[in-house]
Amino acid sequence: MANITAKISLIICLPTALWLSGCSSSNTDATITTVEPTQVIDSQAENSNWTSAKVIEPTQKTSIFRYYTDPTTQAQAMASVEGVFKWQKGCLYLIQKDGSYMTAMFPKYPENAVKWNEYNKTLSLNGYIFKMGDYITTNGQYSKYYPDNDIEEYSKQGDARCLTPMLVEIGTIDLKK
Repeated sequence: MANITAKISLIICLPTALWLSGCSSSNTDATITTVEPTQVIDSQAENSNWTSAKVIEPTQKTSIFRYYTDPTTQAQAMASVEGVFKWQKGCLYLIQKDGSYMTAMFPKYPENAVKWNEYNKTLSLNGYIFKMGDYITTNGQYSKYYPDNDIEEYSKQGDARCLTPMLVEIGTIDLKK
């Protein structure tokens, strides 16, 4: 009977001992570092050549100017504007056929109609993607810029050096590439 008790003790204790030793680690210096709520990385991997695939969006440095549109009607001028988009030193311009630069302005409403991608330097207007150098014809209007009579306070919307003597209000209703 004592022999059976010893065997039962061995059967119970041996797997328990193996289980406990398998759960321990010989490296007591390993720590866990949380990078994001859903991503946990072993700190020893941080010291190796391993890199995280975390995407970092660039901060927007380009000045995007908006002209007033009524939030309810969202009406835009229906005259025609055209030109080639150009990005230069943090400014967006529409270059005319004569080579003149005009500050590109976009409607305040609808809010999500105009999106700028700083990394790719692309402009999305109602889902149409424009790269710099692309030609556009759309609804809109041309207007002079009077810095002393800046009713819309364009100079507070972005870098004032981007504001040219002529502004082009680019619409989003009648887009053509």
